[in-house]
Amino acid sequence: MGLAPRPERVKFKGMYEGQTVYVLGSGASLNWIDARFFTDKLCVAVNFISLELGVDVEFIAGHYHLDAIAISEALPDQTVIVPEMDQGGTKLAPHAPTSGNVWSFPTREQMYEAFNVDEHWPTEPDHLVVGPTSLHFAMHFAAYVVGPTGAVVLVGADCGRVDGKANRDGHDPGTSWPWDVWAEQLPRVADRIRATGTQVFSLNPFVNFALEGHSYRSTSVNIN
Repeated sequence: MGLAPRPERVKFKGMYEGQTVYVLGSGASLNWIDARFFTDKLCVAVNFISLELGVDVEFIAGHYHLDAIAISEALPDQTVIVPEMDQGGTKLAPHAPTSGNVWSFPTREQMYEAFNVDEHWPTEPDHLVVGPTSLHFAMHFAAYVVGPTGAVVLVGADCGRVDGKANRDGHDPGTSWPWDVWAEQLPRVADRIRATGTQVFSLNPFVNFALEGHSYRSTSVNIN
């Protein structure tokens, strides 16, 4: 059998009401954050990053069912969150995970680079957004669990290169980085979440915005 919708997924809604949740991406800024920082914190990790960091997290979220299978098998005691629709295709994939620690949420079809917050934000209260990166899905789920009195802190959501690196050391992101789309849509996704009352911030591992001399390059910003 495939990945059947589970109505009891609404149990996650407000499960950690009012708390702060860290959403762990894979950007190179993670090279300057000791993974022990997250050991006693509520976290939603994107795809394989918690395995790479070697930390246990409360939730792991990603777009792809095949990845969810691998993650759920490697970490059977952690909860994996995926869309009902495999984002590698247009319908529920026959290889969808059936593990008891994998939970699915309804979304619309993945729009990839065509994603636009104004057009594609879900209208149903228990649906999650999908955008050109699993980060959007993960941060929306994070807001779902902490509710309008909580806060979401993004980590490693760099949308650019730090000291010439796009990702944390040891992370293989594939070959495509639509940074212009990420950079444009990420603040808009955050604003949609903020409109519900949930606070959204980003963790800067350096002591100030000058990045302690490290360089940052994106499609629109150059620092140092």
